[in-house]
Amino acid sequence: FFSIFFCTYSMPSEGASAFAGKVFVIAGPPCSGKGTQCKLLAEAHGLVHLCTGDIFRDLATRGTELGLQVKEHMDRGCFVPDNVTIELIKERLGHPDVKKYGALLDGFPRTPEQAEVLTKHFQVDRFIYLRVPDKTVMGRAADRRIDPETGAIYNLKFVPPPAAAAARLVRRQLDDNEHSFRVRVQTFHSLIRRILPYFSGKVQPINAMLEPAEVHSSIHRALTVWTATADPEGVGSVDENSGKCLLCFDGPADHLCSPCGHMCGCEDCLTVVHRTSGRCPICRSRVERIQKVFDCTSATGRSPAAGSSAASVVPMDPLAPLARRDMDEVLDPGLTAADDAWSDDEVTPDVSPQQDTGITLTAAPTATVGDDGGEAMMAVRIAVPDSAQRVPADVVCVIDVSGSMCGRATYEDAEGHKKDDGLSYLDIVKHAVKTVLHVMTDVDRLALVAFNHAATTAMALTHMDGPGQAAAVKAVESLRHGGQTNIWAGLLEAMEVLQKDSGDGPARQKTVLLLTDGQPVLVPPRGHVAELRDYKDSHPGFSFQLNTFGFGYELDSELLSDLAVEGSGTYAFIPDAIIVGTVFVNSVANTLATLSQSATLHLSPAKGAAFAGDVLGGHEVHEESWGRIVHIGPLQKGQSREVAVALTVPAGAAPYLTAHLSFGPPGEQVATQSVRLEAAERR
Repeated sequence: FFSIFFCTYSMPSEGASAFAGKVFVIAGPPCSGKGTQCKLLAEAHGLVHLCTGDIFRDLATRGTELGLQVKEHMDRGCFVPDNVTIELIKERLGHPDVKKYGALLDGFPRTPEQAEVLTKHFQVDRFIYLRVPDKTVMGRAADRRIDPETGAIYNLKFVPPPAAAAARLVRRQLDDNEHSFRVRVQTFHSLIRRILPYFSGKVQPINAMLEPAEVHSSIHRALTVWTATADPEGVGSVDENSGKCLLCFDGPADHLCSPCGHMCGCEDCLTVVHRTSGRCPICRSRVERIQKVFDCTSATGRSPAAGSSAASVVPMDPLAPLARRDMDEVLDPGLTAADDAWSDDEVTPDVSPQQDTGITLTAAPTATVGDDGGEAMMAVRIAVPDSAQRVPADVVCVIDVSGSMCGRATYEDAEGHKKDDGLSYLDIVKHAVKTVLHVMTDVDRLALVAFNHAATTAMALTHMDGPGQAAAVKAVESLRHGGQTNIWAGLLEAMEVLQKDSGDGPARQKTVLLLTDGQPVLVPPRGHVAELRDYKDSHPGFSFQLNTFGFGYELDSELLSDLAVEGSGTYAFIPDAIIVGTVFVNSVANTLATLSQSATLHLSPAKGAAFAGDVLGGHEVHEESWGRIVHIGPLQKGQSREVAVALTVPAGAAPYLTAHLSFGPPGEQVATQSVRLEAAERR
C-alpha cells in the first residue's frame, strides 16, 4: 500500500555497494542544506536518498485521500502524523535497493517517537547533525527558491539554479512567512534535544556554515572513515572540550555516567540514554545511574570539559571532576577538628594513635543554610598532601596475547583519518610495559602474566633495580601472540602471583593491570565477577586493586567495568592505540602515589539532623544505626576525594554532622581523623 508513493527518492548508481544495508540520518534545522548534501552523497556513493519532504509533496500532488490529508498538514505548517510517516519509512527501508546500496534519511526522524521506532526496528549507523546558527538559516530562507516543475530546491547565493530554470522559480510558502519559519526553527531545536539521545555514540556534528563542497567533504569523511574502521561505537570527532552536552550540543555537560565516570551530557539527554540504550556516549559501557556534578569552578572560571572521565583522576569515583576544581571557597580548612563527638550507640573502629600523614578532612554545606535550619547538600573533602610517604608497590601486568593482538594498531590524526605505523597491538603494549617498568624504583616489584586460552607467568615479582628492569625487558620481548581469549585464566594467575609471594614485608600496595582487546571466549560457569568475589572471600587477608584496560570497540566493556568495580580499581577505555602508553603510565603513577588502597568515611548526623538523600558519587555505602559508612577506596598523594550528601539541618547551634576517616596501608593499623560541622559554621 505505502510503496507506491515512493517515486521521488534519488536512484543509486549501478554497482555501488560500499554502504550496502547501512542507514544514515542527515539532520539539521530548516535551510541547513540537508537536501543538497543528501543529493551530493547519493550521487557520489550510490546511496538511496529518502526525503520525507519530497515524499509528502508527491503524495499531496497525487490528490489521493492520503495525499489530501498530508497536504492539509503541510499547508498549516504542521508535521504529518507519526503513524503515517513511520509506516512509510519502515516499509521503504525494507526494499532491496536499500539493502544493496544503503540509505540516507532526510527529514526523518522528526520526533522522539519516530526516533524510538526507528532505533527499535533498524540499525542506524551514523547520525549526521548539520549545525547552523538560527540567524544564518533565517537569512538562507529568504534566498531559498523551489522549481515548481521538478521540485528541486535552490539558494540564490549558495546553490544558484541553472539559467533555464531561473525564471520559473518561486519562494516556498513556508519560507515566505518569517514568523512561521521562526516557529519551525524553534520546534526543531525543542525536538532535536529529545531525538539525539536515541543515537548516543553515533552523532557526528558537522559545521554547515562552510561552502557546500566543504560540508560534503566533511560528511564524506565521517561516513567513509566510520565504515572503513568498523567503528560502530565511537563518537567521531566530537569536540569533547566544549563544556556542552555531547548529545544535544546545547545544554551544559553537568551530568556524568556511572560507573565509568564520563561527564558528557545534560540531565535531559542522559536520562533518555539511561532509559533507552543504557550505554555511555563515550565508552559505551553500561550506565547504572547518572549523576549531577556540582559546579565549584576554579579561579579561572573553567569547569571540567564534556567527555572528561572522572575515573581518570581518582579511581572509581564519579565525583572526581570536583578534584580538579578549587574547593577552598566551599570547604574551609579551618573547620578541621580533632574531636569526633561520636554518639553513644555507634560502633567505632579500633584505631592507633594519630599518624602524621598530613591528610586533612574538611566539611561544609555547598549552599547557605539559615539559622532556622533546612535541607542542604553537605560536602566532605579528604585532601592528601604531596609530601605523604608512599608504600612500595607490587604490580602485575596481565597482557592479552591472543591472536587478535596481532592486528594493526591504528589511531586518528588531526583530520580524522585512521592511520597506523605498522605496529601491532602487542607491539604497542610491549612498549607501554617497558615505559611502566622504568617509572618504578628499586623498592617496587613487577611481574608479567601473559594469557590467551591459558595463562603463564612470564616473570615473577622482581625488584625494579637495574638487573630487574633488564630481566623485565627480556620477558616482555619474548611475548608472542596466538590462541583464544581467557580473561579469567590471566586474572587468576595474577592473583596467585601476588597472594603467594608476600615478599619482604606486608606493607606493599598490590595492583593488577589487566589489558585486553577483545571479549573472552572461555568464561567461568558462574561468571568472572562471581569467581573474583569468591577468590577474595577465600583469601580474607589478601588485598589488591584491579585496574582494567580495553582496546578498540570489540570489547565487553561491561565485564571490564564490573571487574574493576569488584577490584576497587578503574576501567580505562582506549579507543586509539596511540594513547596506550599514556594510560598505562598514568595508572602506574596512581599506584605508586597511593597512600592507602582502602579508606572508609563514617558520616554521623547528630542533634536532630538527618540524611535527606543518598551519598553521591557511586560509592559503596552501608547503613548503620548511627549513620553511614562510605567506602572511599584508594587515597593518592596530592589528590583529594569528595563526598556529598543531602542533610536536613536543625535550628540552633548544636553540632549536626560528624565525619570520621579511617585509612592505612596493608598490614598496618589504621590511622584516623575526624571533623564535626557546627551550626555556627553554616555558610
